[in-house]
Order: sequence, then structure tokens, then C-alpha cells
Amino acid sequence: MRILLAWLPFIFWSILIFFLSSIPSLKVTDNWLIQTILNDCGHFTFYGILALLAFFAFTRSHFVNPPKLALLYAFFYGVSDEFHQHFVPGRTMDIWDLALDTFGALTFLFLLKKLQSTRNNKMTTQL
Repeated sequence: MRILLAWLPFIFWSILIFFLSSIPSLKVTDNWLIQTILNDCGHFTFYGILALLAFFAFTRSHFVNPPKLALLYAFFYGVSDEFHQHFVPGRTMDIWDLALDTFGALTFLFLLKKLQSTRNNKMTTQL
């Protein structure tokens, strides 16, 4: 049951990304600069969170090399998302978005590793 609970946020987040990608001409503002910043930050952050949720699901399920699998999942989900957007009116496939997706996933996983390393060092020092 715990393993299933570890997968639910990961599955939910994947579906949320798909849902948001299905909205034609998704815009928050008509200001090009602000819209571009929001779009880029959104790709970076949403895929960073996706990679973390994938990492925790893979870790809970005792997969080998969860960080690598999480990064690969985020990348290939980004590829499929960009392909999907090609068929949504007002949306386009964009290699820059895929780069932001992948960089976000890599950054979040890197920060998690640093955080875990810092926590392990503090625990070792306290012993």
C-alpha cells in the first residue's frame, strides 16, 4: 500500500502536465515578456517537480538508480508532451521547452542530492 501511495502523486502530476498541455493557446497575460517568463519558469518547475516525484516513486519501489530513471522519465515525458502539443490548437512543439523541462528535472534532482548529502553529513557529525 505504501508503494501505491508513493506512485499516486507522480501519476497525478503527469496527468496534470498532460491536462495543461491540452489547453489551446494557454495564456495568463497578453504581455509577451511576462508570458514568456511564466511559460519558461513553468516548464522548468513542473518538470523539476515531476522528476522529484518520479525519484521518490522509483526509490520506494526499489528500482535501480532512481535519479537516472527519474531524469530519463522527465526527458521522455517532455518529448511526448512537446509532440502532443503539436496537435493542440495554438500550441507548438518547441525544443527550448524540452531543454527547460530537462534542465528543471536535472536541477531539482541535483538539489535533492545536495540536500540529502548535507543531511547525511550532519547526522554523521552528530554521532
